[in-house]
Amino acid sequence: MPITSRQRLLAVLHGQVPDCVPVCPDISNMVPARRTGKPFWDIYVHKDPPLWKAHIDALKHFDLDGGFELYDFGDLFGDAEPWETKIVHRRADGSFVTQDVHLETGEWSRYVKVHTVDNPPATNVLPAKLGLPPVPTEWEEIRGVKEWPTGLALWRLIRQELGEQGVLGMPSGASTCIIRNDQEVYEYYDDRTKFYQRRDEMMERAEQRLALIAQM
Repeated sequence: MPITSRQRLLAVLHGQVPDCVPVCPDISNMVPARRTGKPFWDIYVHKDPPLWKAHIDALKHFDLDGGFELYDFGDLFGDAEPWETKIVHRRADGSFVTQDVHLETGEWSRYVKVHTVDNPPATNVLPAKLGLPPVPTEWEEIRGVKEWPTGLALWRLIRQELGEQGVLGMPSGASTCIIRNDQEVYEYYDDRTKFYQRRDEMMERAEQRLALIAQM
């Protein structure tokens, strides 16, 4: 009797022998976004559809085993900083640049994101590389963003949408992005202190989140 993708992956996780090797190619961004036929900023900025929905649709379309999928669940653990994204520059081809501002302090993020029609956003870009100031003098609100649940409610919705197509994970808070761009490579070799601090903070955050996940 054939088993579902979820059962296949759970068998592997429990040290059992499944009916076949799970097929889990990494199509987390490019393939799902292109399948929608929409500009990529519809997925990444306007959430119409959000990446998680486009991803699950692609898994079902190609009948893949969706394993360990992690999505942005919003403020799932109550520790998210109150940042808001603004459009700080538009280009003639329709692409645009966004930058985050802290709602409490008014501080602008050090980096910007570049949103193009046919690629995932370029992240951790220094504004100077685009001829932009580090603190924008003008910006505009992002309009037309489709609303979805957040936090645990979103996790449950995604779990329902994924169904038997795979196993859904939760973000641990850990990241491999200790060094985010080429400029920070130079900064790392000049003074590694802040990067070690960034590492320690990341590990502490991951331990706290994993404790909460275990309780769930």
